[in-house]
Amino acid sequence: MVERAAALATRNADDDPEHLGALLGAVVSDLGIAKKLAECEVLLAWEAVAGAELQHRSAPLRVVDARLELAVPSAAWRTQVSFAKEDLIRKLNERVGRTIIRDIKIVNKALEQSATRSLRAATTPTDSGIGWRELSQPGREEKK
Repeated sequence: MVERAAALATRNADDDPEHLGALLGAVVSDLGIAKKLAECEVLLAWEAVAGAELQHRSAPLRVVDARLELAVPSAAWRTQVSFAKEDLIRKLNERVGRTIIRDIKIVNKALEQSATRSLRAATTPTDSGIGWRELSQPGREEKK
């Protein structure tokens, strides 16, 4: 990885206007995180693709094996989303510029937060025991 990045860095920047992009692409590829970054792009694109009503009635949970797991609050919304599933998959993939999602798994789950807050909570380093509130309020620790 270091050799590849160094080789790209030694090129003349005037000859290659996409120099930084190529360097970042090489680092991402070498680290093996390209797939995970693409999955995060899909989660972030949900709000733009879903539309106002669906955005408030659903929350993208995660992407596993090219399948977006989507929480909805009721069987009625599960049915609504199932009818729009193919269109949503197409729009998500178009939004990120490549095929990342092949299916949507719809999960009945009460929505306690907005989709944006759910996404933030999903990206919080909960493995360390730190909650979202603690990240936004330095010096406070979560009680266990």
